[in-house]
Amino acid sequence: MIGKIFDFFFMFFMFTAGVIAAGIVFELVYSSANTEDINGVLVFKEKVSDKGGLFSVSHFNVNIKDKSGRIYIMRSEDKQFGDITINSCVEARAYPYAPWKKRNGVYRDAFILRVYDCKGKKR
Repeated sequence: MIGKIFDFFFMFFMFTAGVIAAGIVFELVYSSANTEDINGVLVFKEKVSDKGGLFSVSHFNVNIKDKSGRIYIMRSEDKQFGDITINSCVEARAYPYAPWKKRNGVYRDAFILRVYDCKGKKR
């Protein structure tokens, strides 16, 4: 009897762990497969500090406007955004949220690929 109960809980635990692992893997694969490289002008940045627990974590809320006028809203832990001034031209790689998080059009991570001179270009 105890063996059957143990087997049930063990199988339940393994199934739950498998579902969680599959969700994590899907989110990582989805984000990596749907990255977007954005060329545009940095129009907004804000440093946000989360002070809680043992560690203080800071990130940047960043908006980049491309040449078509679309504004990409993203969150970034890339400290290089702190050194870039607003109205600088940047090329960034953005990773979307997973579809079940219902944050369409907002990106969870942005990394700077390059900063370039955009003088003479229309913004």
